[in-house]
Amino acid sequence: MRSKQLFRLSVAIAALVLSSIGTSRARSTESLRVALQKDLERYAPSAVESTWWNPAEVEGQVSHATPEEVADALPWTTAMLSHRDPNVRHFAVFVLLGITLRPDSPQLTKGYVATMASFLLSPEAPMQRMGAMLLGDIANRQSLGSQAPPTPDIVSALVSFLARTDRDPQAQRVALGGLLTCAPEDQRALAAAREYLSRPLDSVTRLQAIEAVGNPHIKDTGLIGVVIASSSDPNTGVRAAAIHALSRIGVHAVVQAEPELRKILTDPSQPAIITSAARKALRDAGLSVE
Repeated sequence: MRSKQLFRLSVAIAALVLSSIGTSRARSTESLRVALQKDLERYAPSAVESTWWNPAEVEGQVSHATPEEVADALPWTTAMLSHRDPNVRHFAVFVLLGITLRPDSPQLTKGYVATMASFLLSPEAPMQRMGAMLLGDIANRQSLGSQAPPTPDIVSALVSFLARTDRDPQAQRVALGGLLTCAPEDQRALAAAREYLSRPLDSVTRLQAIEAVGNPHIKDTGLIGVVIASSSDPNTGVRAAAIHALSRIGVHAVVQAEPELRKILTDPSQPAIITSAARKALRDAGLSVE
């Protein structure tokens, strides 16, 4: 008799536990979306952004949410991208950024790549930069997770964006870095990078673009040649960035650049910062330095 009572009690407890799990899952599925909606409810057009949502808090909400919660929140978040108020759109973009930083972002955002790629078409520079950042983050996580190239739609969107001459230079620099990090052997990406760096960029943009090329996965001799050419740029900062980028790419890049680097060492007009960088690059590559 006692054993029957214990059995019934255990069954009742198991049923209660399973019921609570189901209830918590039902609550969990909507909790992220509800939390984000409550953030938005606190917004007033006259409010300062920081008074109605906290970036660290939103990032924490997104990073700790379950995949089911994120999937539930994504349609609402993307709908907010069409809001007439730019502050609300910015909030939605920040939520998307938090999602793309998750390890499972490639799976979660699979149906939203076109939406994020549309940011690259925006006339607003910040939206272009965010679009390049979002796509680059997803592509990097695709590559890290599967050890395979990112999906063609992301590469195509970034390549097309980089090919345009009417886009924000900073956003294109972000796109360049993303492409060369996630698809360093993709011929379309390499061709787009070579073409972009051949343009008459201002010194700040060129310096940052050259820094983005400093990737040990770069093997393309044509792109390395573009970096080598920048080691004789009129701007000292660009020259220094080019030499440092060659070192980061690796020994093969420094060997290819050896004639130019040795020319720098014998040029009395070069400042010490440049000759020191060239000497270090040669030495680190195992090449003799007189």
